[in-house]
Amino acid sequence: MMNSWVIREYLINCHYLSNVGLSLLESQIDVAMITIATFLFVKVYIVIEKKNIIGKRGKVMENIVEAISYEDDIIQLKLLNVPKHPKMIARIFRIIQEQDINIDMISQVMLEDSMQIEITLDAKFQLKLNEAIVNLKEEFTSIEIYQKRTFAKVAVGGPLIETTPGAAARCFEVLGNNNIHFYQITTSKRTISFVIDKDSLDLALEKLKLEFNL
Repeated sequence: MMNSWVIREYLINCHYLSNVGLSLLESQIDVAMITIATFLFVKVYIVIEKKNIIGKRGKVMENIVEAISYEDDIIQLKLLNVPKHPKMIARIFRIIQEQDINIDMISQVMLEDSMQIEITLDAKFQLKLNEAIVNLKEEFTSIEIYQKRTFAKVAVGGPLIETTPGAAARCFEVLGNNNIHFYQITTSKRTISFVIDKDSLDLALEKLKLEFNL
């Protein structure tokens, strides 16, 4: 873009400008240039800010969930009629630990006279789990023990789950809208994990990735 000095020299050389009108024209050109420059600056600034705002909002919405992982070969161990005493519960988990079993998810349901504990673990611990179950039944005769290997685990995770309302609601809506039953739920600040039927795993992964733009 030509500045005011270029315009001034051009008009003088072409004899279109007298000395009397020189200062007036220079001031008018300067004002016009400043006005145009200000207008262009404001317009560009607004466009950039709009893009930044849209980008930030889009990033927040997109990155609520950054990853969806799954395990398709797990065991769910269910303990019923568990005594409601901390020492008893501690002993149950010590018996499991004595077989070098790594536990993944743990959830409990408090009942009037007892409690129910549900545990998930990798299927590679099956033989060790069998030994632990034998020991549990010997020590806790009232406990009913069941295990299932027809489930899969799905974990939805991201750092913004902690500070963004609605992540769990969106997960449950995906499961509900697609008739996907869930049998166990655990949460942390950054992860929502749930146990579903293994037959529903592919559908759940597809719909959750679609929901969270992954």
